[in-house]
Amino acid sequence: MIDKDTYSTKLAEGLNKLYTDSDLYYSFIQENKYTDILNIKIELATILKYYIESRDDNFDTNFFELQAKRNTFFHQSGPLSFLEKCEEIQKMDISEDEKKEKVRMLRKSFQMKNNENAENIGEKGFISHSFYGKEGEYIRKYGLNYINYLSRDEQKEYVQAKHALVWLINFFNNTTLEKDNSSIVYLFESSNQKMKKEVSKIFFTTPGDTTFFYTIAHTPAILYEGPLREYYRELDFTQVKAKKEQIKQILLNRVKLISIKRKNEKAKNEEQKKRIDFLEEMAIKYVNIVVDFYCSGLPGFALIRIEDIRNSKIKFGTGDIKDASDIKYSFDQLIDERKKQVCRLYNREDITITNMYLQYFFSDDFCLPTTSLLENFCAKSEDLDKIPTYCVSCLDEFDIMKIIEQIKEMDRWAR
Repeated sequence: MIDKDTYSTKLAEGLNKLYTDSDLYYSFIQENKYTDILNIKIELATILKYYIESRDDNFDTNFFELQAKRNTFFHQSGPLSFLEKCEEIQKMDISEDEKKEKVRMLRKSFQMKNNENAENIGEKGFISHSFYGKEGEYIRKYGLNYINYLSRDEQKEYVQAKHALVWLINFFNNTTLEKDNSSIVYLFESSNQKMKKEVSKIFFTTPGDTTFFYTIAHTPAILYEGPLREYYRELDFTQVKAKKEQIKQILLNRVKLISIKRKNEKAKNEEQKKRIDFLEEMAIKYVNIVVDFYCSGLPGFALIRIEDIRNSKIKFGTGDIKDASDIKYSFDQLIDERKKQVCRLYNREDITITNMYLQYFFSDDFCLPTTSLLENFCAKSEDLDKIPTYCVSCLDEFDIMKIIEQIKEMDRWAR
């Protein structure tokens, strides 16, 4: 077992404190009156980027203090700050040779700072894995290869929830599961409407917007990209129900609508109506199991050190792998492939590894999951055994929407 890293532990504890602080969300939403969930994801991602790149170990700060020091840090190490300092040098009452020397030393100082920041990202940095409900408990307790360490009761609960999730996705999308032995788990592939085999693997993204795209939604991507798509539009805060109860109610309402639609379109006799009723009863049962397992507690994400990954020689596969043999890339090979993608995209050949980490490492696909090699990749669970994980909890969309509604209500009363 690799020893836990002191700064990483402090980072996870500090971020956990920030990301579960309703005052931080309240201040950001109050400051940006017309903000939405998308902007909040970007804000949270920027906080994560700041702490990874700066290695600041002070988390005892309010939103405005945090915003000020982030702005200062990114400005001081950016090109605009370099140009401002160059202009100051040009205004000095010194010779042209002295000005050139000062600019040379300034450029060297900025390059050293950029190299240091890039090292914090690429050598001392992290990748992330989002989790929900009971999975978060398992990861905190057993690590990323938790499936091998579950107790008998936990294993039963896990398998039951997986089965219910797959069945429910199948119900909502009217697809047919392949027949195979019960040890194989199938998941819905939303892009092509087919079911496919799930190799025992854990998915990752680089830290950033994609991390929070998955985390904040509070439910697995397989749910909120399908039957729970835009579920927050149906949340009713006036009834003050617990979030699990509201999510259950939304899913149950959609189950009922699907059953009515199928009866109207497909039920030609009493036997077919009974079949649709039976499927509805099963769906209701599985909704309760899925929500109880995947929507309990706060969602979160695990940070995994790149240094630990390199030292353990862990291999990765891209998000669309077909079987375990496709998991064959080292992390540095993923970086190299991503670098080639960026060079082709921007028609450049001069991207250094420093620029790669500073400009193109953090995920920034604001709206949808991406197929980028650094924003959707996986490793076999067994290869991640004993790798330290640093877990962070986060308020979810339900909690954030409640804060937004509260501020809107206050504004309505103020008018």
